[in-house]
Amino acid sequence: MDIASRHNFTYSLVDDLNSKDLDTVHRASKLSMFSGVLLILAGAFACIYFFYSTIVVTYYIGALLLIGCFFFGASAFFARKWTTALFDVLVAALYLVASIVTFRQPLQAAGVLTLVLSIMYIFQGIMRIFASIAIARVSRGWMFLNGLVTLLVGIMVFSQWPASALWLLGILIGIDMLFGGLTLLLGGLEIFRLTKSSDTFTRGRPAAV
Repeated sequence: MDIASRHNFTYSLVDDLNSKDLDTVHRASKLSMFSGVLLILAGAFACIYFFYSTIVVTYYIGALLLIGCFFFGASAFFARKWTTALFDVLVAALYLVASIVTFRQPLQAAGVLTLVLSIMYIFQGIMRIFASIAIARVSRGWMFLNGLVTLLVGIMVFSQWPASALWLLGILIGIDMLFGGLTLLLGGLEIFRLTKSSDTFTRGRPAAV
């Protein structure tokens, strides 16, 4: 897309925003920026106080397991075959036991999750390195580097297990919130800039021929 096309696209976007109430979009951009800042602060807090955030993540997973227990338990009542109902009941019981164990022993549950994640990282790292050598033709170097970093992270977490269970989940959720907040903040800033400068774009729009 050349410069003229980008300008025309920007002008068209501004016209669309004007027709759909620029004030509403302007307020939405502020809300996006505010949410982004809050998410960045929460992510920084999670990274700094990784032990507490690890416990919170573990309890969150326990709550998801409990919800899954209710879901499969309710599904058993509507099953048309007794084999399907039996399967749903067994899965619900498994989810219930896992949820109870998670709530009663959050550190042990975090240890199991950390061990599983470390094995997944090692496996993904090996597969990405293999793919970069055997398959990839474009961006081979970046794929190899990605796989190498993933493999090293997995090895590091595995070698420090079970001590790594005290920080891994908290650090991961903190980094995820940091990037999510940064995305919301930058997106809100871009929309805010476009809506604030809409008059300038409109005045500078080339005349139609």
